[in-house]
Amino acid sequence: MSLLLLLIGPSVMIALGLLLVQNIPVTFVLFYGWLFLAPLVDSVIIRRRSVRDTLRDFGFIYRKRNLFAGYLVGALFFLVVSAAMYLYHPYFFDREHLQDLLRRWEFTSAFTGWLIFILIAVNPLLEETYWRGFMMRRLQGVLPMGARVIVISFFYALYHLGPLVPMMLWPANVLLTVPVFGAGVIWAVMRHRSDSLWGSVASHAISDMAIIGVYLLYIV
Repeated sequence: MSLLLLLIGPSVMIALGLLLVQNIPVTFVLFYGWLFLAPLVDSVIIRRRSVRDTLRDFGFIYRKRNLFAGYLVGALFFLVVSAAMYLYHPYFFDREHLQDLLRRWEFTSAFTGWLIFILIAVNPLLEETYWRGFMMRRLQGVLPMGARVIVISFFYALYHLGPLVPMMLWPANVLLTVPVFGAGVIWAVMRHRSDSLWGSVASHAISDMAIIGVYLLYIV
């Protein structure tokens, strides 16, 4: 599969689901389906790597210090996001507009349980596997390490514009991609230094808990 397709594929799935179909459940299927299937197709089917070697290439190796660092970084991100939303959430979004938008996207409180499960278990694992595992490896030999980190963090932040632009107030909807990019850089560096993906997954999961808190406290 071409590198350009792999880099923009997740953004295309978000655009199809949210902007064209305008349905969050459909968006989840398209987006997470891509994150799950594209690495398998490219690595196992096209490149004929074994599943075991593929998982090792992606960083599924246990490193105690890496996991501990992931917990600490995740806790820091959780506190920063929670504090920022507590102090400034009226500047980030309009609750009534957001509730109406979610209804039009066919996402109601009935999906809350699924949202929690996806953000804690599915999203961190698949996003980290795709970007900090698969794409970091895929760009090896194509770009130097620093450029790889920047490129994957840019395209990781890019598709967040899909939900942020219609959901958040200007200019927060664009500016919030900056911390997303920064988090992507940190998780990529963690992955590179330890050769393990688990710390990034743990950090990402804890960070996503803050998003769940925002949804439960300020939106529902």
